[in-house]
Amino acid sequence: MFFIPGYVLKIQTKDKTYHFGLNWGSFWEGELPFAVKRERGKLGYSVFSIIVRILLFAYLGHLLWTWIIR
Repeated sequence: MFFIPGYVLKIQTKDKTYHFGLNWGSFWEGELPFAVKRERGKLGYSVFSIIVRILLFAYLGHLLWTWIIR
């Protein structure tokens, strides 16, 4: 919905998996000080994220509508 480029750093341990959102930049494309496995993928949206986006667009639509009919 909002196409902002970025990366996800996924760190797996024996017991847990951690995800970190990273800003887009050439730093993450080059050599890193640790071993990495790079993969292309698509991120999904949580139900909460979708609901927040719908409410935001509904509110912005309401503001626009009240501004137009004024």
